[in-house]
Amino acid sequence: MKTTKIAITALAALLTMSGCRKPVTLYYLKDMEPDTLYRCELQHEPTVMINDRLDITVSCKNPELAVPFNTTTGSVTLANDASVQGNEVASTTVKPGYRVESDGRINFPVLGRLHVKDLKLSEVEELIAREIIDGGYIRDPEVTAHILNFHYTIIGSAGSGIYNVDDDKINLIDAIARSGDVGSDARMDRVGVIREEADGRKLYMHDLGSKDVFTSPCFYLQQNDIIYVEPQKKKNDYTSRVLQFMTVGLSLVSAITSILVLTKK
Repeated sequence: MKTTKIAITALAALLTMSGCRKPVTLYYLKDMEPDTLYRCELQHEPTVMINDRLDITVSCKNPELAVPFNTTTGSVTLANDASVQGNEVASTTVKPGYRVESDGRINFPVLGRLHVKDLKLSEVEELIAREIIDGGYIRDPEVTAHILNFHYTIIGSAGSGIYNVDDDKINLIDAIARSGDVGSDARMDRVGVIREEADGRKLYMHDLGSKDVFTSPCFYLQQNDIIYVEPQKKKNDYTSRVLQFMTVGLSLVSAITSILVLTKK
């Protein structure tokens, strides 16, 4: 009887161990030290790419002079006194913007075709303002530019989805947080960003547990970036099936042993 009880106890322990899984603790930036300054790019601006849609607005002290440069928001007519007047149209949820064509140019009102590919947004603003001033149209133009179709994609062990960015600036950690954080099976040291380069796409790998992520060229995302959070490798199917058979077998032996014990009482 004593031997039977020991066998039952051992079998129960094996069953318990086979069903247990060690919890995984995930740490971000675990090598950062308190009160230590870690440098990163503070004034990040995205670079204009082909197929971007730019929202560009021109303003000045005399609003009538700026109307011809903002024709995406209305039409232009001439009044009887030869002044320029704008006819506003109802706003829509999606602005058409200025599409960057395959040659890297946009077709901008009055100024014609301007090359903006590979420029920062502030450089686009400076280019248009300079062209307006040099053309003698406005002395003091104020130009603002934004990317309307700035988005990134996230897949892997952090959910999946496509996210739009409104302010032209988002970093890798913010992007993952927006998706609901990484999953419990994520590899923090294998977080990839797939980026469109001049000649194709390139994969950059990151360790979110290290402060080195701040110095990555992908810490601040570019439009169309794809984030891939790699999951932990799972046991192969053969090993899983073996463990399942072992669990069932142990359960069966345990049940038979319990019945034998009860029948001997």
